[in-house]
Amino acid sequence: MRSRQIKRNNTLEATCNEQCTTAFKIIPQELEFYRKMNLPLPRLCPNCRHYQRIKQRNPLKFWKRKCMCGGQTSTNGVYKNTIKHFHGDNSCPNEFLTTYAPDRPEIVYCEKCYLAEVV
Repeated sequence: MRSRQIKRNNTLEATCNEQCTTAFKIIPQELEFYRKMNLPLPRLCPNCRHYQRIKQRNPLKFWKRKCMCGGQTSTNGVYKNTIKHFHGDNSCPNEFLTTYAPDRPEIVYCEKCYLAEVV
């Protein structure tokens, strides 16, 4: 996160750092939306908010991964499958490319195993 936080009056305040203008205007329709949805007013400029959203996306890189379906559960034991898959009680043999890096915590299934679970 390139925007930084500074401490003023014992509270943390975010400051902009992405080609920003220090002041930005909230139009009446935007204010009405924030109030209607019970959302706090933005503390960062639109550029900083946009760059923060982009940073949450997966990188534009592919990793070769193996399906994490281990038959009755995921290979890490976190998820219990709800239906029998095409590979039975054995681990799924499928390999594929994904934008999820191997060190990420998400469980990554191949398309066949994923569709078996969600459909």
